[in-house]
Amino acid sequence: MALKDEYFVMEPDLHNTSFLELNKLIYPNSNSDSAVSSLVLTKAAYIHNSIKVTIIKEQQSPAMTDFMYFKSAYPILHKRLLEILLPLKLRNTQHFPVLIKDRKNVEHKDFFMWHIYNVVDCLDPKKSNVDRYPSGGFIVFELQLDNAKLNKVPLEHRLVFRLGHSEVLLLVHKSLVDKFKQKKVSGVKFYPVNTWRVGNTK
Repeated sequence: MALKDEYFVMEPDLHNTSFLELNKLIYPNSNSDSAVSSLVLTKAAYIHNSIKVTIIKEQQSPAMTDFMYFKSAYPILHKRLLEILLPLKLRNTQHFPVLIKDRKNVEHKDFFMWHIYNVVDCLDPKKSNVDRYPSGGFIVFELQLDNAKLNKVPLEHRLVFRLGHSEVLLLVHKSLVDKFKQKKVSGVKFYPVNTWRVGNTK
C-alpha cells in the first residue's frame, strides 16, 4: 500500500454531531478570553482556563457525541479518547479542557479541545482538483497526496496533521483511525483520501 493510501480525511458526521460556540454570557462579543477567540489553526495556543461553549446546533438526541466541533475546524472530544491520544505523544497537538452547556442548561465537563497545529505539506496539486488562492493556498475539491513528500516525514510526525496550503483539512493515519473505530466513536467520519470529495456527507 502506498503511503498516500494510508490516510483519511477527518470531518464532522453532519447527521450525528453537535456544533458549539463560545458561551456569549461568559465571553461577551467572544473576546473576553483573547486566547480562545484568537485561535490559529497552525500555531500553538496558550489557554489556561476551561473553554466554555454552548451547543448551537445539534443533529441527534442525545446531543453529546464523542466528537463535536467548535468553529468547524476544532474537534471537541470526550475525555475517554485521551487514552488513545496521550500515549502516542502526537506532534504539535494540544488538549484543552472544555465545559459544554447543552440546551437544557446541563453542564458537561468530560470533554477537551483537540488543537492540531501540525502541518504537513504533501498535497499533489497536479493530481488533485483544486483552485489556487493568490496567496498560494488552495481550495481543495478532490484530494491526492504526494507519496514522495510523505516519505520525507517520519511516521510519528504525520499520524495526524493539517494539510499544508489547505489547513482546514485534517488528515489521520490509518493506524489512528483504527484505534478510534475500535472505540466505536460517534460524531465523526473518516473518508479515505482517494475517495474524499468536498461536501461528501455519506
